Amino acid sequence: MYRLIVALGLAGLLQGMTLEEIITHAKAHNPALKAQTLTRDKSTLALRTATLWSDPTLSIGLNDIPVDDPLNRGAEPMQTQTLSLTQALPAWGLLEAQKALASLNQRRTSHEYASQELQLIRQIKQTAVTLWKMESLLALTQSYSTIIDQRIALDASSASQNASHAAMMRSQLTLYNLKRSQIALHNRIAPLLAELKAYANMEISSLQLSLPAPVMIPKPTLSDNPELQKSATLTQSAQAKRALAQAQAQMQPFVQASYNQRQNFSDYLSVALGAKIPLYGAQEDAIEQSTLDIAIAQANQTSLSNSQQAQLERYYSAMQEHAQNYAVLVQESLPTLQHMIELAGASIKNSDSLMQYLLLLEQQFTLNQERIEHMAQFYIEKASLEALLNKEL
Repeated sequence: MYRLIVALGLAGLLQGMTLEEIITHAKAHNPALKAQTLTRDKSTLALRTATLWSDPTLSIGLNDIPVDDPLNRGAEPMQTQTLSLTQALPAWGLLEAQKALASLNQRRTSHEYASQELQLIRQIKQTAVTLWKMESLLALTQSYSTIIDQRIALDASSASQNASHAAMMRSQLTLYNLKRSQIALHNRIAPLLAELKAYANMEISSLQLSLPAPVMIPKPTLSDNPELQKSATLTQSAQAKRALAQAQAQMQPFVQASYNQRQNFSDYLSVALGAKIPLYGAQEDAIEQSTLDIAIAQANQTSLSNSQQAQLERYYSAMQEHAQNYAVLVQESLPTLQHMIELAGASIKNSDSLMQYLLLLEQQFTLNQERIEHMAQFYIEKASLEALLNKEL
């Protein structure tokens, strides 16, 4: 009977899209992932403009404007019209600091993209496994409903003294509870399919998923995943911002070239050199703030590393627990219970033995529910661990 139940549990999963097909399509068409791709492209454009000089300023000037006749440009010989072009010159190290910061921002967006892709894959896997669990539990419930239904029909047709009123009532109550479970499980399938559709941005009518039996694995080690890499990049970005603030704290030079036109005299050129002076201390405050940002980023980086190490322990321990419980159920509990059911079914002589048989069936149903639950939870935790490690296990 155990093999029959397993076969029935997988019967609804033989057709449909595979998990690999859904993940591949989601990587290419998920809207949130596409938005992150555009953000990454935008940071690439910012890197291209990081080393450009600031745009020059063009100005036009008039002098000696008569108050009583401001439009008269021939009132006196010294009236001059001036066309000036002012170009700010980058301070020492400013362009290099801007380029370093833009490069780090580009790297950060790449890490964010990789992290979001990992989380998308995790969500798809966990939703798919949950869908598998609901369909497997539904198939299991339907199979036990059929068995109880047949038992009720057999007892009713025999009209023998073997079937007591209490046993018949217990069978009816069990069948009623199984039907309620079928209704609940059936109504949970559509929302899970809708979640998969949203993740993959495509129509999905059913899922084809085969899960091997959970097995214990060696304990993995935490490596540089995208979140840790992003955290390290944020620390480096804070350091780059301090270097930029230090460059901006210098005097910012500029050069101005002017063409001066006079109506009654020769035109002439003029050149001026100047500098923007950091006089009021705003630049020093910016340097101090960026120094604090570095300390904050370093603390956050350490905190994230510790947190992820704790997550690794939690996910791994949960996987091991579910794998061990699954092994006990499949290798010990269910085979022993199946043997007891076969013996009880072959020796039903009175109401007490029939009641015992029904109790064993209920126990077997409960253990099979636990078997499916442990398998599903093993793969749900495994998906979280794979996202954390950035690799398949």
